[in-house]
Order: sequence, then structure tokens, then C-alpha cells
Amino acid sequence: MKSVFAFGASLTAAALLVALLPSCSSTTATPSTTTGGLQTSCDESQCLQGNKCLHGDGEFKCRKPCSSNNDPATNCPSGAVCVAANAPATIAETCVKGTEEVTAASCSALTKLGGTHLTFYTCGNGNAPPKGCIATAEPNKWCCNDAPAETYAQPFCKRITSEIKAGPKQWGAGCNATAGLDNNVDCDSAQGFFCFGTSPADGASYCTRYDCHADSECAPNFYCATINVAPNVTTTKPTIHQTTTACLRRDYCAPCTADLDCPTLNGLTQHCVPDDNSVGFCAPECATSQNCAHDAKCVDGGIGVKTCYPRAGVCVGDGGLCAPCRNDADCGDDGACVRGQYTTELSCAKKSEIPCKTGSVAGTDFKCPASSAPKATIRCRGDAFEQVPKDYCHGLYPFGESADVGCWTPAKL
Repeated sequence: MKSVFAFGASLTAAALLVALLPSCSSTTATPSTTTGGLQTSCDESQCLQGNKCLHGDGEFKCRKPCSSNNDPATNCPSGAVCVAANAPATIAETCVKGTEEVTAASCSALTKLGGTHLTFYTCGNGNAPPKGCIATAEPNKWCCNDAPAETYAQPFCKRITSEIKAGPKQWGAGCNATAGLDNNVDCDSAQGFFCFGTSPADGASYCTRYDCHADSECAPNFYCATINVAPNVTTTKPTIHQTTTACLRRDYCAPCTADLDCPTLNGLTQHCVPDDNSVGFCAPECATSQNCAHDAKCVDGGIGVKTCYPRAGVCVGDGGLCAPCRNDADCGDDGACVRGQYTTELSCAKKSEIPCKTGSVAGTDFKCPASSAPKATIRCRGDAFEQVPKDYCHGLYPFGESADVGCWTPAKL
């Protein structure tokens, strides 16, 4: 495998439409060189104080360097976020690089949209898809940033594209869930901040903005997430196949491309850890599995330090029954992403092939697809769990004389 820097799996081309912080002088002694509308040369003597000529997003230009979103000594000015220039990815040696003509025909539109030069690759005949590349309309055809990793290693500041006057009651400020979603007195509703939470009794609710389109619209340590419309701070009743977007904190299992994306969590250092599919997620350091969520374990995921790691191997699975998920869209047209109240797991429930009964006999009381969790007990009890839609199969976690929704939590905590 050859290591390159390409688009992170959590990013879309639209997410790259961000404005760079003003960093270069408007007067330069030597005109910059451009290729395809992108700046490819830079005179550092013409940069503003504190800025350097840095590679990133296909260009070489004046930028403000950074290395943190938490440390005041190394983070960005207000209104900007420290980002890795691009996310690490791998392309199999057996993938075939396209000609310049094919690249221009298939990838030029994405290059123009994202500001990063992309190269056409064919990765068929059983090759694993290249990580972080953008799929074209043709099967096994991809557009990838295959620039050398060393030319894209320096993080830099990018401006948050949301025009917000900084003040209280904004990013991450606590809010009383009982005061409602919008027009919550604890949030800066005049500038579009709502109260985000998972129930009217959610004591961890906080102020944020909804209807984002890219991470660049969110504050440092937040990302633009697709979420189910409900449950929320006004209701525990879930919606089915109704999603929206919101800037959420980068807590455990949030997508990431570098450690600087992941803030401390409850006082613990977080790292960007690759999952079983090499997709990055935020994970806090731990000493034992007791320090982690019920559906996680404390292991070294390949970065040299122990962190919480999903027992399923991924934070978002393939959409099958019991696959981990973040929202209904992760579970397909016949699925729903459901949360256990005790296990706090998020896993896919799937539509039963027959109307469900209250019994436990597979094929008679319910007919479910194969489960992604080989040890999970499968039932179809939407009548007993409010968060599970009627006639949907789900994982069942028994404890004592009660039970909860769950697929990956160990039988004994």
C-alpha cells in the first residue's frame, strides 16, 4: 500500500468550500504562479506577520500555521479552526492511475469544486476501494489526491464560514432541555443557536447551530453531523427516516482526520484512531474497558496508546441489522438507527419480513435479516421499546428481569 494524503472519508466535496483566513499581502514583489486557477508558488516575505507559505488543498500560499484547537498558544484566532491540510489515505499498488486526459475528463469538476487536484484511479478486480477518495459515476473508478504526504503535513487555520458575532450562549454552552429546542433562553437564538439534546431530561444538552452543510460552518471541536430529527429536547418519540444536520461536539466516535480534530473528553485526551476500515474516529484514552462506553473496549488501536474502541470494530457499519450507526440514513431504506437507554448503543434496527408478534421464535414471531453482531439476541419488540419502530428487528440486551436495546454490550458489565 502506498500512503498518500486524500480527502477524509467524513468529508464531501462540498465540505471543502471554505474560505481561507486572509493571510497574504495584496502586493507581492513576484507575481504568484497559478495552475488551473490554483496558486502554486508563494513568496513568504509577502505574507502577513505570523503566516508562512504552506501547502494545502492543492495550493501553496500564505497561511497561518497551527497545531491545536484547544491550546491558546497554538490554536487559531476567533472565527477560525485548525485543520489538517488533507486526511491520510491509502491506495493499493494494484490500482491503475489514469492518463492526464482521463483525469481531466473525470475529475476536473471535483478538482475545481474542492480546490485540490484529483487524479483518476481504477481499483477493480477485487482491490479494496482507496480510502478517502471520491467515487465517480463508474464502478471502481475514483478521483484521489495522490500528492506526496510530506507536502501536506502542516495544519493551518481556516475561517469558519458562518457569520456569527462571538458571545455567550453559543457553541457548547449548557442549556435547560425543558426550555425547548428553539428560542431557548439559554442559547443565542438571535444568531440561530438552538438547544441540542436527546430527550427533555437530557442534562448534557448544549447550544449549537442546526442546518449546517459542512464542518467549516461549525466552531473548533465541532463537526457538521447528520442526525435524526427526534428524539430531541422536546420529545423522546423518535422520527423514522427524517434527518437534519447540526454542529455536534467531537465526542467519542465522532469522525476525524487528525488528533487536532478531537478535543479532550471529560478531562481525557482524545486521539483520532483508525477503525477496522481505516476510517478515523475520536476516542479518549483509557486504562480499562470500564472507562469506556458499554459497547466499547479499551485497546491499542494501532497508535501506540490505549483508547476506547468500538467492539463492532467501526462507529458506522454496513447498514445491516445491529450495524453501528449515527442516524437512520446509515441503516438504509428498511432500517432505523435506535439507541439503547441503558447500553447507550446506537445500532441499526431492520424491518421484519413478517408482522411481528411478542414471542421469541424466529421465523414464526418475526423474520429478520442476518445480524452484524454474531452473539446478539435478536427480537422484534417495538411494542416494548419506544425507540424501536413497529415490526422492526433489533438487538436485545437482557439484564436482570428487564432488557434494553443493544447488540454489542457484553452480557455482564
